[in-house]
Amino acid sequence: MSAPRTTGALAFAAVAVVLLEGPARAHVKSISYSSWRMDPRGAQVEARMSALDASAIAEGAPDTASSDRIGAYLARRLQLYSGGASCTVVGAPGRTPTADGWVARSWRIDCPEPGPREIRASVLRPENPAHLHFARATLADGRVEERILGENDSSWLLDPQAGEAKSAGAAIGTSFASWVSIGADHLVTGLDHLAFLAALLLLARSMAEVATTLAAYALATSIGLAVAGLGLLAPAGTAVGALIGFSVALAAAEDSFVLAGGRSSIAHAAALFVVALAFAADRRPGTLAPLALGGLALFTLCRFGLLRASESPARLRALLAFAAGLVHGLGFASAVAGLVLPRERLVPALLGFNLGIEAALFAAAAIAWPLFRLVGRLLGEPTERTLEATLAGALAGLGTFWFVTRALG
Repeated sequence: MSAPRTTGALAFAAVAVVLLEGPARAHVKSISYSSWRMDPRGAQVEARMSALDASAIAEGAPDTASSDRIGAYLARRLQLYSGGASCTVVGAPGRTPTADGWVARSWRIDCPEPGPREIRASVLRPENPAHLHFARATLADGRVEERILGENDSSWLLDPQAGEAKSAGAAIGTSFASWVSIGADHLVTGLDHLAFLAALLLLARSMAEVATTLAAYALATSIGLAVAGLGLLAPAGTAVGALIGFSVALAAAEDSFVLAGGRSSIAHAAALFVVALAFAADRRPGTLAPLALGGLALFTLCRFGLLRASESPARLRALLAFAAGLVHGLGFASAVAGLVLPRERLVPALLGFNLGIEAALFAAAAIAWPLFRLVGRLLGEPTERTLEATLAGALAGLGTFWFVTRALG
């Protein structure tokens, strides 16, 4: 395929995706947490959400002690019922110290009626159907229960009289099988992870190449998940998110580079873009420091240099899959680490979560890659190359959008 045609398809798709930044942001996996300490009169609540989600809720409005949109939002979307009656928030939610990249609020709830308690969570509904909310309840008798609430299971009925916590649906997050399901769902609904896999496998021409690349990615994500999930490493979630966006953009830029016959202009443009972002970060401090962005620019140049020198660029894909997989694994770990589970429950949760991720990973590739290759053969090589270039541009646009908004967020 000619270089001008490839570059044109890349530019068209990238612009189209950036124009659709709202849907791109809305379908990225996000997580929030709440802790409920129950007592006879009501409950003390503390909630956390990512700074990125919080900034979208605040809509750039001034956030002062007298006008806290985030606190009001969380108190409105996290409700407690007792005996079927709605409990009342007492006073305004207060700010609570938390880790970088997160915001936290706490407040008091009083319940007018005795009876079974029910927690209802609608954080980021319906704006982000992929959002998960992790709730932990300390009951009046001292027992601690956790539940994961999502779009299809948004309420949790607590029944202290029966000596157990229960809900209308399955006890999500309380068994090994449920963690397998959560892991699979986390991958399938995580658009940034799927975008990276699509860019990674876009130009793969054999099942052996697909299997090698996926194995490298799966091994690395398992390592990253274990290291962060067990608390051996605690990177800032926003920085990890920015690096995941960078991995998508880089993999897609490599696709365009190969399709254009190894044009150095694509490599130089990618590196210069990251350098420009570093200068922007110097003027407006964000998630990633200018020095870190400079390192990414150098990495980009070296990566494309290896591609130019290699007789088979496809063989280098496994290295990129492993390097980026470590970062993606850190991102996966945020779903479990925030629960602060005891070690005897944390290890099975990590194992089940990881199993679900890897099962969904290989299942998705086993279905999507053969279908894409079949469609390409039916269309013919010229049309197939144009389709690949367009998809590479779309993925580059998505990755760049995530990278910039998270790096400077």
